[in-house]
Amino acid sequence: MCSALTGMNDNNNRHVLRFGSARELAIVEISTPRMGRLARAAVVEAASDRFGITVDPVLGCARLLVVQEGLAKPGCVGLDIGSVHGLMVDCDGRARSWGKGSKGRQLGHGSEDDVTVPQVIASLRTEIAVCVATSDYCSFVVTTTGTLYSFGTGYDGELGLGPNTFNVDVPCRVAIDAVKSVSAGPLHTAAIAGEGELWTWGMADDGQLGHDVVDGQNDYSTDCSLPTKV
Repeated sequence: MCSALTGMNDNNNRHVLRFGSARELAIVEISTPRMGRLARAAVVEAASDRFGITVDPVLGCARLLVVQEGLAKPGCVGLDIGSVHGLMVDCDGRARSWGKGSKGRQLGHGSEDDVTVPQVIASLRTEIAVCVATSDYCSFVVTTTGTLYSFGTGYDGELGLGPNTFNVDVPCRVAIDAVKSVSAGPLHTAAIAGEGELWTWGMADDGQLGHDVVDGQNDYSTDCSLPTKV
């Protein structure tokens, strides 16, 4: 597409770009300064016409359109963003992830491949998600049945899957029932379940789990790899 546009004038190029896919616009945007300006203008129009959203014509804006095209439909009902990946619940209740998979398998697709647009997590396709959370290299999904799933890489127990499970590339069930919500810190995790009980797990060297660990004792034996009620 890019080579075919270089010989056309700006008005014609802009007209053609309006009908390009998000991926094509992202490629054109980084080709030359001139084509980049035209591609960003086309992104603004496409975002408004196709999805009803406003995008500023700044460097990298085509990536926002790439993400939007990956959704089942405009919008979502749950979203959390980690340092290298994102996790969302689309309007049909399906959990989707995207970003770097090679950093920690935290996308849940059964591989370490990177994913550029929100992709449905296949093993959760029949589940209806209500809450998602991300840390640097872990992901968590809560479903309407109160089931909590975790996946990714966690060497300090933050997956909540036991002392010998550090890497999982597909969602695995965490041993808590009736989970309502989950929240993830860099190296520890917390969930609300049942009638409002608080459960925590992961690194505990600074007392962040609320389990009577002395602040600053830096004792890794106090880390908790399974959910424990506070």
